[in-house]
This record gives sequence, structure tokens and C-alpha cells, in this order.
Amino acid sequence: MDTTLDAWEILQAVVQLGGFAPAAEKLHRSQSTISYAIGRLQEQLGVRLFEIHGRKAHLTEVGRVLLADAESHLAGFHQLEQRARLMASGHAALGLLGGLALSPRH
Repeated sequence: MDTTLDAWEILQAVVQLGGFAPAAEKLHRSQSTISYAIGRLQEQLGVRLFEIHGRKAHLTEVGRVLLADAESHLAGFHQLEQRARLMASGHAALGLLGGLALSPRH
């Protein structure tokens, strides 16, 4: 099972934005790409993340638990990316706990 960070971010966007179409718009992707990514993630995990009722997708209980677990990892990864960008721009990021403290590089 090789899930991707991208797939988890798509799942998060679908839930936060309330659907596949808004997530597609926000992520600048087609709705079919979003649907495919969610289907692939479900297949890789061997669980149903959504139940479809009419035209609306609802997160399953398993989906809620897995997304809650994934969100802290996603946030940490985004913080890591931000730190790398800051370091690349000449700032050293200090202090892993309590957010990003910056110290200009001399």
C-alpha cells in the first residue's frame, strides 16, 4: 500500500470544501482527477472513505478517523515545506516546537 501525500491532501480538500467539485476547483484539477484519486486511495487502504447519497458524498466513520489521523501529518509536512522555503530564502528556522521562529542569516 503506497498512498501519497497528494491523495491525503485531496481527501482533506474534499471534506473541508464540501465536495468533489469545490475541491477540484480549489486544487486546479478536473473533478474526474479528484474522483479517481479518492477511489485509488480507498482501493489502496481497503476501506470506504465516502458513502454516496444521491449527488452528495459523506465521509464514513472510518474516513473520519483516518482523516483526523492524517491531518496532523499533513500540517507537519506543510510546516516542513515552509521551513525549507524560509531557509532557501536566507532565513534559518529555529525552534521546532511552538511554530516557526525566524532568525535572519548574517
